[in-house]
Amino acid sequence: MLLYSKAKLGKTTIVAETTPDPKFIFATEEGDTQGLQSISHLDIDFVEVRDWTTGELVLAEMARVAGKAQYKGIPFEYLINDSYSCNGQLWMKMALDKLGWKEIGMPGPGHDPRRPYQYVAEKGRQATKQMMALPCHLICIAREGQAEEGEGENKKVFPCIEMPGAKLFNELPGGFDAVVRLRQINDKRVFVTEPEMGAIAGIRIPATHRLPRYIKPHVGDLIAAMLGDRDAAKRLELPAPARR
Repeated sequence: MLLYSKAKLGKTTIVAETTPDPKFIFATEEGDTQGLQSISHLDIDFVEVRDWTTGELVLAEMARVAGKAQYKGIPFEYLINDSYSCNGQLWMKMALDKLGWKEIGMPGPGHDPRRPYQYVAEKGRQATKQMMALPCHLICIAREGQAEEGEGENKKVFPCIEMPGAKLFNELPGGFDAVVRLRQINDKRVFVTEPEMGAIAGIRIPATHRLPRYIKPHVGDLIAAMLGDRDAAKRLELPAPARR
């Protein structure tokens, strides 16, 4: 599952609180606390990842025991990656380091600014497949950015998953079983399950369990519904608005 939203909507807290145990956090968020301060009231094991060389070592350790997701002996069934957008920044830093560049910079003789993005796209595909191959449920949390299409009067601006480059935000989500947008409607936070206002969303779910566009923001129930649990699908339904 890939879940994204604007800042300050509490996506990390919602995911951490509503994902079942045993869970583990692959923390790549920026800052001293890497976004973990907001969930300090929860007892969740985590590993800090501040560069992708470390990230690759961590993922290798998680896959070390055949058929079991674990990290240095700590087992888990749900892996939370916070933040998938920051993964992209770590992939970009690795690309620049390999090229020996300090920044992307402007085009010039022998300097093609597209090269780092090509590396990031390939690294993103590899890393995402590596996480998805772990024998556990994967929940990736991403930031919401803005994308543009067209020019002049035909120019469109729409919400998107914040990732480096002009294509990665559209390409990488295709491999997930669910892409969900968290947004606020009438002072209530909801998961959006269908495309809306140009923003992507979609869930692979049994036809008998089709979900409405807006559902309660609960990761555990959503995963259970995707696996065929009718009761979980029912719990996700929002109450009908009160009549006036």
